[in-house]
Amino acid sequence: MTKAETQGVTFPLPAQYRQQDYDLANVTPDQVRSILRNVRNGRLEDQDRLFRLMLDTWPRLRKNLGEVAGAVSRLPLEIIAPIAEGQEEATPKASAIADVVRRAFNSYAPKAGAWELSGPDSMKAGIAAYLKGTVVLEIVWQIANGIASPRCYSPVPAKYLSFPQQGNEVDRLMVAPQGVPTSTLEDFPPDRFLVFVWSNFDAHPIHAALLRPLAKEWLAYIYGKGWAMQYAQLFGIPWRTIKTDGSDEANAEADAFLANIGSSGWARHTTSTEFQIHDGVKGDAAQLPQMVIAHEADRQCDILLLGQTLTTDVGDSGSRALGDVHMAVRADVLQAVASWVAGVITDQLIPAIVRFNFGSVPTEEMPYCEIKVPEARDEKAIAERVKLLKEIGLDIPKKWAHETLGVPIPEPGDELLESKPEETPPPPLNVPPQDDEGDQEDDDEEGLRPTDEMAIAASKALEMRRLAPPGQRTMGGLGMARARDIANGVPLSVETVRSMVAYFDKVEAVRASWPEGAKEWQAWNGYGGDAGAKWARETLERIQ
Repeated sequence: MTKAETQGVTFPLPAQYRQQDYDLANVTPDQVRSILRNVRNGRLEDQDRLFRLMLDTWPRLRKNLGEVAGAVSRLPLEIIAPIAEGQEEATPKASAIADVVRRAFNSYAPKAGAWELSGPDSMKAGIAAYLKGTVVLEIVWQIANGIASPRCYSPVPAKYLSFPQQGNEVDRLMVAPQGVPTSTLEDFPPDRFLVFVWSNFDAHPIHAALLRPLAKEWLAYIYGKGWAMQYAQLFGIPWRTIKTDGSDEANAEADAFLANIGSSGWARHTTSTEFQIHDGVKGDAAQLPQMVIAHEADRQCDILLLGQTLTTDVGDSGSRALGDVHMAVRADVLQAVASWVAGVITDQLIPAIVRFNFGSVPTEEMPYCEIKVPEARDEKAIAERVKLLKEIGLDIPKKWAHETLGVPIPEPGDELLESKPEETPPPPLNVPPQDDEGDQEDDDEEGLRPTDEMAIAASKALEMRRLAPPGQRTMGGLGMARARDIANGVPLSVETVRSMVAYFDKVEAVRASWPEGAKEWQAWNGYGGDAGAKWARETLERIQ
Protein backbone atom coordinates (compact mmCIF):
# COMPACT_ATOMS: atom_id res chain seq x y z
CA MET A 1 0.00 0.00 0.00
CA THR A 2 1.45 3.33 -1.09
CA LYS A 3 1.26 6.60 0.85
CA ALA A 4 -1.14 8.00 -1.75
CA GLU A 5 -3.48 5.08 -1.17
CA THR A 6 -3.73 5.95 2.53
CA GLN A 7 -4.81 9.52 1.72
CA GLY A 8 -8.44 10.36 1.21
CA VAL A 9 -10.27 11.55 -1.88
CA THR A 10 -13.04 13.49 -0.12
CA PHE A 11 -11.77 12.56 3.37
CA PRO A 12 -11.36 14.44 5.65
CA LEU A 13 -14.28 16.76 4.99
CA PRO A 14 -13.56 20.45 5.63
CA ALA A 15 -15.72 22.34 8.12
CA GLN A 16 -16.82 24.71 5.35
CA TYR A 17 -18.88 21.88 3.85
CA ARG A 18 -21.15 22.00 6.92
CA GLN A 19 -21.08 25.78 7.15
CA GLN A 20 -22.03 26.31 3.50
CA ASP A 21 -24.77 23.69 3.45
CA TYR A 22 -28.36 24.59 4.32
CA ASP A 23 -31.57 22.81 5.32
CA LEU A 24 -34.95 23.06 3.65
CA ALA A 25 -37.81 24.62 5.61
CA ASN A 26 -41.51 25.32 5.05
CA VAL A 27 -41.57 23.11 1.97
CA THR A 28 -44.74 23.23 -0.10
CA PRO A 29 -46.18 20.39 -2.20
CA ASP A 30 -45.16 22.24 -5.38
CA GLN A 31 -41.57 22.49 -4.14
CA VAL A 32 -41.50 18.78 -3.33
CA ARG A 33 -42.79 17.95 -6.80
CA SER A 34 -40.13 20.20 -8.36
CA ILE A 35 -37.29 18.66 -6.33
CA LEU A 36 -38.30 15.11 -7.25
CA ARG A 37 -38.51 16.05 -10.93
CA ASN A 38 -35.32 18.10 -11.19
CA VAL A 39 -33.14 15.31 -9.78
CA ARG A 40 -33.14 13.94 -13.31
CA ASN A 41 -30.29 16.35 -14.06
CA GLY A 42 -28.06 13.96 -12.09
CA ARG A 43 -27.33 16.14 -9.06
CA LEU A 44 -28.47 14.58 -5.80
CA GLU A 45 -28.10 17.53 -3.38
CA ASP A 46 -31.65 18.89 -3.40
CA GLN A 47 -33.26 15.47 -3.18
CA ASP A 48 -30.91 14.57 -0.33
CA ARG A 49 -31.90 17.75 1.53
CA LEU A 50 -35.55 16.79 1.13
CA PHE A 51 -34.85 13.29 2.46
CA ARG A 52 -32.94 14.79 5.39
CA LEU A 53 -35.88 17.04 6.22
CA MET A 54 -38.26 14.08 6.06
CA LEU A 55 -36.11 12.13 8.54
CA ASP A 56 -35.85 15.15 10.84
CA THR A 57 -39.58 15.84 10.98
CA TRP A 58 -41.24 12.41 10.71
CA PRO A 59 -40.61 10.29 13.85
CA ARG A 60 -42.15 7.11 12.37
CA LEU A 61 -39.82 7.28 9.36
CA ARG A 62 -36.73 7.65 11.54
CA LYS A 63 -37.95 4.87 13.83
CA ASN A 64 -38.49 2.46 10.93
CA LEU A 65 -35.08 3.19 9.40
CA GLY A 66 -33.46 2.74 12.82
CA GLU A 67 -35.33 -0.52 13.31
CA VAL A 68 -34.15 -2.00 10.00
CA ALA A 69 -30.59 -0.67 10.24
CA GLY A 70 -30.21 -1.65 13.89
CA ALA A 71 -31.58 -5.16 13.38
CA VAL A 72 -29.36 -5.89 10.36
CA SER A 73 -26.20 -4.37 11.86
CA ARG A 74 -26.57 -6.63 14.92
CA LEU A 75 -26.68 -9.82 12.85
CA PRO A 76 -23.52 -11.95 12.82
CA LEU A 77 -21.37 -11.24 9.77
CA GLU A 78 -19.60 -14.37 8.51
CA ILE A 79 -16.52 -14.35 6.29
CA ILE A 80 -16.44 -17.74 4.55
CA ALA A 81 -13.57 -19.33 2.66
CA PRO A 82 -14.83 -20.83 -0.62
CA ILE A 83 -14.74 -24.58 -1.17
CA ALA A 84 -13.84 -25.68 -4.66
CA GLU A 85 -16.25 -27.96 -6.50
CA GLY A 86 -15.64 -31.60 -5.63
CA GLN A 87 -13.75 -30.72 -2.42
CA GLU A 88 -14.97 -31.11 1.16
CA GLU A 89 -13.07 -28.15 2.65
CA ALA A 90 -11.33 -24.96 1.61
CA THR A 91 -7.71 -25.01 0.52
CA PRO A 92 -5.09 -23.81 3.04
CA LYS A 93 -4.50 -20.67 0.96
CA ALA A 94 -8.22 -19.84 0.77
CA SER A 95 -8.52 -20.35 4.54
CA ALA A 96 -5.49 -18.09 5.16
CA ILE A 97 -6.98 -15.34 2.99
CA ALA A 98 -10.29 -15.59 4.84
CA ASP A 99 -8.45 -15.33 8.20
CA VAL A 100 -6.74 -12.10 7.11
CA VAL A 101 -10.09 -10.64 6.02
CA ARG A 102 -11.58 -11.51 9.42
CA ARG A 103 -8.63 -9.79 11.15
CA ALA A 104 -9.16 -6.73 8.98
CA PHE A 105 -12.81 -6.59 10.07
CA ASN A 106 -11.63 -6.46 13.69
CA SER A 107 -9.06 -3.66 13.22
CA TYR A 108 -11.28 -0.57 13.12
CA ALA A 109 -9.90 2.49 14.95
CA PRO A 110 -12.08 5.57 14.28
CA LYS A 111 -10.93 8.74 16.03
CA ALA A 112 -13.05 9.96 18.90
CA GLY A 113 -15.07 13.06 18.02
CA ALA A 114 -14.40 12.78 14.28
CA TRP A 115 -17.04 11.97 11.67
CA GLU A 116 -15.57 8.50 11.21
CA LEU A 117 -17.55 5.27 11.28
CA SER A 118 -16.61 1.84 12.59
CA GLY A 119 -17.80 -1.41 11.00
CA PRO A 120 -21.31 -1.64 12.55
CA ASP A 121 -21.88 2.11 12.15
CA SER A 122 -20.81 1.96 8.51
CA MET A 123 -23.35 -0.82 7.96
CA LYS A 124 -26.11 1.36 9.43
CA ALA A 125 -25.00 4.26 7.22
CA GLY A 126 -24.99 2.06 4.13
CA ILE A 127 -28.46 0.74 4.91
CA ALA A 128 -29.73 4.33 4.60
CA ALA A 129 -29.54 3.66 0.84
CA TYR A 130 -32.58 1.42 1.45
CA LEU A 131 -34.44 4.74 1.79
CA LYS A 132 -32.29 7.22 -0.15
CA GLY A 133 -31.36 5.01 -3.11
CA THR A 134 -27.60 5.69 -2.94
CA VAL A 135 -25.05 6.05 -0.12
CA VAL A 136 -21.29 6.25 -0.58
CA LEU A 137 -18.64 5.70 2.10
CA GLU A 138 -14.94 6.35 1.58
CA ILE A 139 -12.63 3.66 2.98
CA VAL A 140 -9.81 5.09 5.11
CA TRP A 141 -6.98 2.54 5.00
CA GLN A 142 -4.26 1.77 7.54
CA ILE A 143 -1.40 -0.65 8.09
CA ALA A 144 -1.96 -2.29 11.48
CA ASN A 145 -1.06 -5.66 12.99
CA GLY A 146 0.91 -6.56 9.89
CA ILE A 147 -2.01 -6.21 7.44
CA ALA A 148 -3.72 -3.52 5.39
CA SER A 149 -7.20 -2.93 6.76
CA PRO A 150 -9.90 -0.24 6.91
CA ARG A 151 -9.29 2.09 9.84
CA CYS A 152 -12.71 3.67 9.44
CA TYR A 153 -15.26 4.81 6.87
CA SER A 154 -16.07 8.42 6.00
CA PRO A 155 -19.55 9.35 4.71
CA VAL A 156 -19.51 11.13 1.35
CA PRO A 157 -22.21 13.86 1.28
CA ALA A 158 -24.47 14.22 -1.73
CA LYS A 159 -22.65 17.46 -2.63
CA TYR A 160 -19.72 15.31 -3.82
CA LEU A 161 -21.83 12.84 -5.83
CA SER A 162 -23.60 13.13 -9.15
CA PHE A 163 -24.54 11.34 -12.32
CA PRO A 164 -23.12 12.78 -15.58
CA GLN A 165 -24.90 15.83 -16.92
CA GLN A 166 -23.52 15.48 -20.43
CA GLY A 167 -25.96 13.56 -22.59
CA ASN A 168 -23.34 11.47 -24.43
CA GLU A 169 -21.57 10.13 -21.32
CA VAL A 170 -22.15 6.66 -19.93
CA ASP A 171 -24.65 7.00 -17.11
CA ARG A 172 -23.04 6.10 -13.77
CA LEU A 173 -22.58 7.50 -10.29
CA MET A 174 -19.40 9.59 -10.03
CA VAL A 175 -17.49 11.58 -7.42
CA ALA A 176 -16.43 15.26 -7.42
CA PRO A 177 -13.46 15.55 -4.99
CA GLN A 178 -14.07 19.29 -4.38
CA GLY A 179 -17.85 19.24 -4.68
CA VAL A 180 -20.11 19.12 -7.72
CA PRO A 181 -20.24 22.85 -8.54
CA THR A 182 -16.47 23.44 -8.29
CA SER A 183 -14.74 20.31 -9.64
CA THR A 184 -15.17 17.85 -12.47
CA LEU A 185 -16.72 14.43 -12.00
CA GLU A 186 -14.41 11.42 -11.75
CA ASP A 187 -14.93 7.69 -11.59
CA PHE A 188 -14.46 6.16 -8.14
CA PRO A 189 -10.83 5.07 -7.72
CA PRO A 190 -10.52 1.28 -7.27
CA ASP A 191 -10.73 -0.06 -3.71
CA ARG A 192 -11.32 3.39 -2.17
CA PHE A 193 -15.10 3.57 -1.79
CA LEU A 194 -18.10 1.48 -0.81
CA VAL A 195 -21.01 2.36 -3.09
CA PHE A 196 -24.42 1.27 -1.77
CA VAL A 197 -27.08 1.42 -4.48
CA TRP A 198 -30.54 0.07 -3.63
CA SER A 199 -32.13 -1.71 -6.55
CA ASN A 200 -35.87 -1.26 -7.09
CA PHE A 201 -36.84 -3.47 -10.04
CA ASP A 202 -35.53 -1.79 -13.22
CA ALA A 203 -35.73 1.79 -11.92
CA HIS A 204 -32.75 4.12 -12.24
CA PRO A 205 -30.91 4.56 -8.90
CA ILE A 206 -32.17 8.15 -8.76
CA HIS A 207 -35.76 6.90 -8.81
CA ALA A 208 -35.20 3.75 -6.70
CA ALA A 209 -35.23 5.61 -3.38
CA LEU A 210 -38.15 4.44 -1.22
CA LEU A 211 -38.44 7.96 0.18
CA ARG A 212 -39.74 9.23 -3.16
CA PRO A 213 -43.15 7.49 -2.91
CA LEU A 214 -43.22 8.43 0.78
CA ALA A 215 -42.85 12.15 0.03
CA LYS A 216 -46.62 12.59 -0.41
CA GLU A 217 -47.29 10.66 2.80
CA TRP A 218 -44.79 12.90 4.58
CA LEU A 219 -46.65 15.99 3.34
CA ALA A 220 -49.90 14.47 4.63
CA TYR A 221 -48.27 13.83 8.01
CA ILE A 222 -46.80 17.35 8.28
CA TYR A 223 -49.96 19.15 7.19
CA GLY A 224 -52.20 16.81 9.21
CA LYS A 225 -50.23 17.51 12.39
CA GLY A 226 -50.23 21.24 11.69
CA TRP A 227 -53.98 21.29 11.13
CA ALA A 228 -54.51 19.26 14.31
CA MET A 229 -52.41 21.77 16.28
CA GLN A 230 -54.45 24.66 14.88
CA TYR A 231 -57.68 22.83 15.75
CA ALA A 232 -56.43 22.28 19.30
CA GLN A 233 -55.57 25.96 19.65
CA LEU A 234 -59.01 27.04 18.46
CA PHE A 235 -61.26 24.51 20.12
CA GLY A 236 -59.19 22.67 22.74
CA ILE A 237 -59.22 25.34 25.46
CA PRO A 238 -62.32 26.44 27.44
CA TRP A 239 -64.23 29.39 26.03
CA ARG A 240 -64.98 32.36 28.32
CA THR A 241 -67.90 34.74 27.81
CA ILE A 242 -69.31 37.69 29.74
CA LYS A 243 -72.75 39.20 29.52
CA THR A 244 -72.99 42.94 30.22
CA ASP A 245 -75.73 45.56 30.30
CA GLY A 246 -74.20 47.19 27.23
CA SER A 247 -72.82 50.26 28.97
CA ASP A 248 -69.33 51.49 28.18
CA GLU A 249 -68.32 51.02 31.81
CA ALA A 250 -69.52 47.36 31.86
CA ASN A 251 -67.84 46.58 28.54
CA ALA A 252 -64.52 48.02 29.72
CA GLU A 253 -64.83 45.98 32.93
CA ALA A 254 -65.52 42.82 30.86
CA ASP A 255 -62.47 43.41 28.65
CA ALA A 256 -60.21 43.83 31.66
CA PHE A 257 -61.74 40.77 33.32
CA LEU A 258 -61.12 38.48 30.34
CA ALA A 259 -57.55 39.74 29.91
CA ASN A 260 -56.71 39.17 33.58
CA ILE A 261 -58.26 35.74 33.87
CA GLY A 262 -56.45 34.58 30.71
CA SER A 263 -53.01 35.71 31.88
CA SER A 264 -53.22 35.70 35.69
CA GLY A 265 -55.92 33.14 36.35
CA TRP A 266 -58.04 35.54 38.43
CA ALA A 267 -60.23 38.61 37.88
CA ARG A 268 -62.84 40.73 39.65
CA HIS A 269 -66.17 41.86 38.29
CA THR A 270 -69.30 43.59 39.53
CA THR A 271 -72.93 42.67 39.34
CA SER A 272 -73.24 44.46 36.03
CA THR A 273 -71.42 41.55 34.30
CA GLU A 274 -72.20 37.82 34.17
CA PHE A 275 -69.20 35.49 33.59
CA GLN A 276 -69.47 31.99 32.03
CA ILE A 277 -66.94 29.25 31.11
CA HIS A 278 -67.75 26.78 28.32
CA ASP A 279 -65.91 23.47 27.89
CA GLY A 280 -63.73 23.01 24.82
CA VAL A 281 -64.70 20.53 22.14
CA LYS A 282 -64.73 17.01 23.56
CA GLY A 283 -64.24 13.66 21.83
CA ASP A 284 -61.57 11.22 20.67
CA ALA A 285 -58.77 13.22 19.03
CA ALA A 286 -57.75 10.15 16.99
CA GLN A 287 -61.02 10.41 15.04
CA LEU A 288 -60.35 13.94 13.84
CA PRO A 289 -59.81 14.06 10.05
CA GLN A 290 -56.49 15.80 10.64
CA MET A 291 -55.21 12.95 12.83
CA VAL A 292 -56.60 10.28 10.50
CA ILE A 293 -54.44 11.72 7.72
CA ALA A 294 -51.33 11.62 9.94
CA HIS A 295 -52.05 8.06 11.15
CA GLU A 296 -52.59 6.85 7.59
CA ALA A 297 -49.21 8.34 6.61
CA ASP A 298 -47.56 6.41 9.47
CA ARG A 299 -49.31 3.25 8.33
CA GLN A 300 -48.08 3.59 4.76
CA CYS A 301 -44.56 4.20 6.07
CA ASP A 302 -44.72 0.94 8.03
CA ILE A 303 -46.03 -1.02 5.04
CA LEU A 304 -43.39 0.27 2.63
CA LEU A 305 -40.36 -0.09 4.89
CA LEU A 306 -41.25 -3.04 7.13
CA GLY A 307 -43.54 -5.00 4.79
CA GLN A 308 -46.62 -4.74 7.02
CA THR A 309 -47.65 -4.30 10.64
CA LEU A 310 -49.86 -6.34 12.92
CA THR A 311 -52.53 -3.64 12.72
CA THR A 312 -52.21 -2.97 8.97
CA ASP A 313 -55.43 -4.77 8.04
CA VAL A 314 -57.05 -6.02 11.24
CA GLY A 315 -56.93 -3.06 13.62
CA ASP A 316 -55.51 -3.17 17.10
CA SER A 317 -57.05 -6.49 18.13
CA GLY A 318 -54.48 -8.70 16.38
CA SER A 319 -53.99 -12.38 17.05
CA ARG A 320 -51.16 -14.80 17.50
CA ALA A 321 -51.54 -16.12 13.93
CA LEU A 322 -51.46 -12.60 12.49
CA GLY A 323 -48.51 -11.81 14.72
CA ASP A 324 -46.66 -14.78 13.24
CA VAL A 325 -47.42 -13.49 9.73
CA HIS A 326 -46.21 -10.02 10.71
CA MET A 327 -42.93 -11.39 12.04
CA ALA A 328 -42.43 -13.59 8.97
CA VAL A 329 -42.92 -10.63 6.61
CA ARG A 330 -40.62 -8.45 8.68
CA ALA A 331 -37.98 -11.20 8.70
CA ASP A 332 -38.20 -11.37 4.90
CA VAL A 333 -37.58 -7.62 4.65
CA LEU A 334 -34.61 -7.80 7.03
CA GLN A 335 -33.16 -10.76 5.13
CA ALA A 336 -33.49 -8.90 1.82
CA VAL A 337 -31.60 -5.90 3.26
CA ALA A 338 -29.02 -8.16 4.96
CA SER A 339 -28.34 -10.09 1.74
CA TRP A 340 -27.96 -6.81 -0.16
CA VAL A 341 -25.41 -5.51 2.40
CA ALA A 342 -23.56 -8.84 2.28
CA GLY A 343 -23.39 -8.48 -1.51
CA VAL A 344 -21.78 -5.03 -1.25
CA ILE A 345 -19.21 -6.39 1.21
CA THR A 346 -18.53 -9.45 -0.98
CA ASP A 347 -18.23 -7.52 -4.25
CA GLN A 348 -16.43 -4.38 -3.05
CA LEU A 349 -14.86 -4.50 0.42
CA ILE A 350 -13.48 -8.05 0.61
CA PRO A 351 -11.73 -7.89 -2.82
CA ALA A 352 -10.17 -4.55 -1.79
CA ILE A 353 -8.78 -6.03 1.45
CA VAL A 354 -7.49 -9.10 -0.42
CA ARG A 355 -5.81 -7.07 -3.20
CA PHE A 356 -4.03 -4.80 -0.71
CA ASN A 357 -2.70 -7.83 1.22
CA PHE A 358 -2.25 -10.55 -1.41
CA GLY A 359 -2.36 -8.84 -4.80
CA SER A 360 -4.29 -10.62 -7.52
CA VAL A 361 -6.08 -13.72 -6.24
CA PRO A 362 -8.07 -16.30 -8.27
CA THR A 363 -11.83 -16.00 -7.95
CA GLU A 364 -12.10 -19.50 -6.48
CA GLU A 365 -9.96 -18.39 -3.49
CA MET A 366 -11.79 -15.10 -2.82
CA PRO A 367 -13.78 -15.19 0.47
CA TYR A 368 -17.40 -14.13 0.57
CA CYS A 369 -19.75 -12.67 3.16
CA GLU A 370 -23.03 -14.02 4.53
CA ILE A 371 -25.49 -12.26 6.85
CA LYS A 372 -28.49 -14.37 7.83
CA VAL A 373 -31.57 -13.56 9.89
CA PRO A 374 -32.02 -16.42 12.41
CA GLU A 375 -35.13 -18.48 11.83
CA ALA A 376 -37.72 -18.06 14.56
CA ARG A 377 -38.28 -21.32 16.46
CA ASP A 378 -41.07 -22.31 18.83
CA GLU A 379 -38.91 -24.43 21.13
CA LYS A 380 -41.84 -25.67 23.21
CA ALA A 381 -43.81 -26.80 20.16
CA ILE A 382 -40.74 -28.57 18.74
CA ALA A 383 -40.10 -30.40 22.04
CA GLU A 384 -43.76 -31.47 22.31
CA ARG A 385 -43.70 -32.73 18.72
CA VAL A 386 -40.63 -34.90 19.38
CA LYS A 387 -42.23 -36.21 22.58
CA LEU A 388 -45.47 -37.08 20.77
CA LEU A 389 -43.63 -38.85 17.94
CA LYS A 390 -41.83 -40.95 20.51
CA GLU A 391 -45.03 -41.76 22.43
CA ILE A 392 -46.88 -43.01 19.36
CA GLY A 393 -44.05 -45.43 18.69
CA LEU A 394 -42.33 -43.79 15.71
CA ASP A 395 -38.69 -44.79 15.28
CA ILE A 396 -36.65 -41.59 15.76
CA PRO A 397 -32.87 -41.38 15.21
CA LYS A 398 -31.18 -39.87 18.25
CA LYS A 399 -28.96 -37.66 16.08
CA TRP A 400 -32.01 -36.12 14.38
CA ALA A 401 -33.68 -35.47 17.74
CA HIS A 402 -30.58 -33.75 19.11
CA GLU A 403 -30.24 -31.58 16.00
CA THR A 404 -33.94 -30.71 15.96
CA LEU A 405 -33.96 -29.74 19.63
CA GLY A 406 -30.62 -27.95 19.38
CA VAL A 407 -29.09 -30.10 22.12
CA PRO A 408 -25.53 -31.38 21.51
CA ILE A 409 -24.84 -35.11 21.78
CA PRO A 410 -22.94 -35.67 25.06
CA GLU A 411 -19.26 -36.50 24.81
CA PRO A 412 -17.70 -39.21 27.00
CA GLY A 413 -17.06 -37.80 30.45
CA ASP A 414 -19.57 -34.93 30.12
CA GLU A 415 -21.52 -34.17 33.27
CA LEU A 416 -25.19 -34.79 32.49
CA LEU A 417 -28.32 -33.31 33.98
CA GLU A 418 -30.28 -35.81 36.01
CA SER A 419 -33.38 -37.01 34.21
CA LYS A 420 -36.68 -36.40 35.94
CA PRO A 421 -38.01 -39.76 37.17
CA GLU A 422 -41.13 -40.98 35.41
CA GLU A 423 -44.24 -40.26 37.36
CA THR A 424 -46.12 -43.39 38.34
CA PRO A 425 -49.63 -43.20 36.92
CA PRO A 426 -52.40 -43.19 39.51
CA PRO A 427 -53.81 -46.64 40.20
CA PRO A 428 -57.15 -47.52 38.60
CA LEU A 429 -60.17 -46.46 40.55
CA ASN A 430 -61.25 -49.96 41.57
CA VAL A 431 -64.39 -50.74 43.44
CA PRO A 432 -63.70 -51.57 47.11
CA PRO A 433 -63.38 -55.32 47.78
CA GLN A 434 -66.63 -57.13 48.54
CA ASP A 435 -67.33 -60.03 50.85
CA ASP A 436 -68.19 -63.50 49.57
CA GLU A 437 -71.77 -62.43 49.02
CA GLY A 438 -70.56 -59.83 46.53
CA ASP A 439 -68.59 -62.24 44.28
CA GLN A 440 -71.25 -62.11 41.60
CA GLU A 441 -71.22 -58.27 41.65
CA ASP A 442 -67.40 -58.31 41.24
CA ASP A 443 -67.74 -60.52 38.18
CA ASP A 444 -70.30 -58.13 36.71
CA GLU A 445 -68.01 -55.16 37.26
CA GLU A 446 -65.04 -56.96 35.67
CA GLY A 447 -67.23 -57.53 32.65
CA LEU A 448 -67.77 -53.74 32.36
CA ARG A 449 -64.09 -52.87 32.77
CA PRO A 450 -62.47 -51.33 29.61
CA THR A 451 -59.80 -53.35 27.81
CA ASP A 452 -56.12 -52.41 27.53
CA GLU A 453 -56.60 -51.48 23.85
CA MET A 454 -59.36 -49.05 24.85
CA ALA A 455 -57.15 -47.55 27.59
CA ILE A 456 -54.34 -46.93 25.08
CA ALA A 457 -56.70 -45.25 22.60
CA ALA A 458 -58.23 -43.03 25.28
CA SER A 459 -54.78 -42.03 26.58
CA LYS A 460 -53.68 -40.99 23.07
CA ALA A 461 -56.88 -38.99 22.61
CA LEU A 462 -56.31 -37.12 25.86
CA GLU A 463 -52.70 -36.35 24.89
CA MET A 464 -53.65 -35.17 21.40
CA ARG A 465 -56.31 -32.93 22.93
CA ARG A 466 -53.76 -31.46 25.33
CA LEU A 467 -51.37 -30.59 22.51
CA ALA A 468 -54.04 -29.24 20.15
CA PRO A 469 -54.72 -25.46 19.92
CA PRO A 470 -57.78 -24.36 21.92
CA GLY A 471 -59.96 -24.13 18.83
CA GLN A 472 -59.14 -27.70 17.81
CA ARG A 473 -60.06 -29.47 21.05
CA THR A 474 -63.20 -31.50 21.76
CA MET A 475 -64.72 -33.38 24.72
CA GLY A 476 -66.36 -31.33 27.46
CA GLY A 477 -66.23 -32.06 31.15
CA LEU A 478 -68.32 -35.26 30.91
CA GLY A 479 -66.42 -36.53 27.86
CA MET A 480 -63.07 -35.82 29.53
CA ALA A 481 -64.15 -37.68 32.66
CA ARG A 482 -65.30 -40.66 30.59
CA ALA A 483 -62.01 -40.73 28.63
CA ARG A 484 -60.01 -40.65 31.86
CA ASP A 485 -62.10 -43.52 33.30
CA ILE A 486 -61.40 -45.62 30.20
CA ALA A 487 -57.68 -44.70 30.24
CA ASN A 488 -57.49 -45.75 33.92
CA GLY A 489 -59.46 -48.96 33.44
CA VAL A 490 -62.35 -47.87 35.65
CA PRO A 491 -65.48 -50.13 35.31
CA LEU A 492 -68.27 -48.40 33.42
CA SER A 493 -71.98 -48.37 34.14
CA VAL A 494 -74.56 -50.02 31.91
CA GLU A 495 -75.96 -46.59 30.99
CA THR A 496 -72.49 -45.48 29.89
CA VAL A 497 -72.11 -48.56 27.69
CA ARG A 498 -75.51 -47.84 26.09
CA SER A 499 -74.50 -44.20 25.36
CA MET A 500 -71.20 -45.42 23.85
CA VAL A 501 -73.02 -47.81 21.50
CA ALA A 502 -75.43 -45.05 20.47
CA TYR A 503 -72.49 -42.71 19.72
CA PHE A 504 -70.52 -45.32 17.76
CA ASP A 505 -73.59 -46.26 15.68
CA LYS A 506 -74.27 -42.62 14.89
CA VAL A 507 -70.80 -41.59 13.60
CA GLU A 508 -69.21 -44.82 12.36
CA ALA A 509 -70.27 -44.25 8.76
CA VAL A 510 -68.24 -41.00 8.47
CA ARG A 511 -65.26 -41.69 10.70
CA ALA A 512 -63.02 -42.76 7.81
CA SER A 513 -62.81 -39.11 6.69
CA TRP A 514 -61.37 -37.84 9.97
CA PRO A 515 -57.63 -36.97 9.99
CA GLU A 516 -55.66 -38.09 12.99
CA GLY A 517 -55.86 -35.55 15.81
CA ALA A 518 -59.04 -33.87 14.55
CA LYS A 519 -61.86 -33.08 16.98
CA GLU A 520 -63.93 -36.08 15.81
CA TRP A 521 -60.87 -38.34 16.06
CA GLN A 522 -60.31 -37.20 19.65
CA ALA A 523 -63.93 -37.98 20.59
CA TRP A 524 -63.94 -41.43 18.90
CA ASN A 525 -60.71 -42.49 20.59
CA GLY A 526 -61.74 -40.90 23.89
CA TYR A 527 -64.43 -43.64 23.97
CA GLY A 528 -61.77 -46.27 23.31
CA GLY A 529 -61.57 -46.07 19.50
CA ASP A 530 -62.20 -49.13 17.33
CA ALA A 531 -61.58 -51.42 20.30
CA GLY A 532 -64.11 -49.45 22.33
CA ALA A 533 -66.78 -49.76 19.59
CA LYS A 534 -66.35 -53.52 19.43
CA TRP A 535 -66.25 -53.90 23.22
CA ALA A 536 -69.30 -51.70 23.85
CA ARG A 537 -71.48 -53.57 21.33
CA GLU A 538 -70.44 -57.00 22.60
CA THR A 539 -70.89 -55.94 26.23
CA LEU A 540 -74.33 -54.46 25.61
CA GLU A 541 -75.46 -57.58 23.75
CA ARG A 542 -74.19 -59.78 26.60
CA ILE A 543 -75.82 -57.86 29.45
CA GLN A 544 -79.16 -57.63 27.66
